[in-house]
Amino acid sequence: MNVIPSKCEGLGFLLVAATVPALAETQVPRIARDDKFVWKAPMREEKRYFVYIMSNPSKTLYTRLTNSIRRRVREHKQKLIPGFAAKYNITRLVYFESFEDVRNAIEREKQIKAWTRAKRVTRIESTNPKWDDLSREWDQPQTFRFVPKTA
Repeated sequence: MNVIPSKCEGLGFLLVAATVPALAETQVPRIARDDKFVWKAPMREEKRYFVYIMSNPSKTLYTRLTNSIRRRVREHKQKLIPGFAAKYNITRLVYFESFEDVRNAIEREKQIKAWTRAKRVTRIESTNPKWDDLSREWDQPQTFRFVPKTA
């Protein structure tokens, strides 16, 4: 570890540069105070996995798994990937579940795909009775309304 004197030395700070091969690319060195080295870990998004059901106006169902539901729904809506969903105009997100572990998501996708159509429809209607597109407001600008407090 190399210690590089800096203008902060009088305040008890030292600028520290470390050459640790395993950490050099993944962590950024920070200022050390009183010879205690502090690492700033890189910000990582928590990985999420989604099992989703999409539909069209005639209620044809399409069940899949993804790690980015917003991206995947956008791809369906823009028909970027040819296949069943594009052919049958599957553009309405009607149900989804979120998982931290991909194995749980895969297991759930298999479970839902094994259900009868009637059971999938019951599940959708239990949380989304009107079959609304759950993604319709995702990429819309947020609008806020100020409501003054009354005494």
